[in-house]
Amino acid sequence: MTVRLLPLSQMSCSGLEEDDFRRCCRLLLQRSEQLRDGWSWEAVQGSEEGYLRKTALRPAGVAPTRDRSGSGSDSVTPASSQSQEEEEKEEEEEEEEEEKEKKEKKEEEEVKHETRQHLSKQQALTSDL
Repeated sequence: MTVRLLPLSQMSCSGLEEDDFRRCCRLLLQRSEQLRDGWSWEAVQGSEEGYLRKTALRPAGVAPTRDRSGSGSDSVTPASSQSQEEEEKEEEEEEEEEEKEKKEKKEEEEVKHETRQHLSKQQALTSDL
């Protein structure tokens, strides 16, 4: 779908015309669906009107902070920071998992070695008899 936007010089003082606005919203929603970045269209009940809505998720345990103006509105870490934090956490978990696997493999090798030694001793004892 190609969206044709008017140059700024041809736009009305109030901004985009209704049809251009709706086309831009549809384009934004299509792109948002591809990116899965949380934009959606919310219809106003009993009307043809609606509005764009952005849903931002934050990891569990991250509490919103109050802004300094005292207005009480919550501010949340930007999505890019959240994504970076999530990636770092995943990397740490992967490293921990790799370390755990290495440790388990080492313990398994030690058990195999001890078993071989034990079997060798048994064979030596039985061959002496």
